[in-house]
Amino acid sequence: MKLKCLHFNMWGIWNLFQGDLTPEEMFSEFTEIPAVINKPGRYYDRETKTCWVELPNGKAYRVDPKQFLYELKRYSDSERPLTDHERNAIKTLIVYNNGPIPKSLMDRLWSDSNERQRRQTYRETRFSRLKDFSE
Repeated sequence: MKLKCLHFNMWGIWNLFQGDLTPEEMFSEFTEIPAVINKPGRYYDRETKTCWVELPNGKAYRVDPKQFLYELKRYSDSERPLTDHERNAIKTLIVYNNGPIPKSLMDRLWSDSNERQRRQTYRETRFSRLKDFSE
C-alpha cells in the first residue's frame, strides 16, 4: 500500500465531539468499511486509487477521492515558498518567452505571491498589536 494521509481539520473533529453531527449523519451516503489504520484521518491509497475516512470512534467510510486530491494539491503548493532566484527566473520567462507560459509555473508564482502577502499581513498585524499593547 502506498498511502497519503491528511489529518482532520479541527472543525470537523469539533463537530463530531460536540454532537452537532453524528458520524452516521455525516457519512450517511458513504459505504462503511473496516478500519485499516485505526487512527483518525483521511487516507488515499495511490495503488488502488481509493480514499477513506477513519473516525475517532473506530469507524471508517469509503469516500470520493476528488476532495482529498484537491486538498493534497493545495497543501503541497504551499509547502515551501519560492526562493528569490526561482521567482525572478519565472518572471524572466514570462517577460522574454515568445510562446505560452506553462500553467504550472503561473500557478506556482500566483500561490507563492498569495502566501507572501498572507505572511506580510500577519506580520504587520502582529507588530501593530504589539505596538498598541506597549503604549
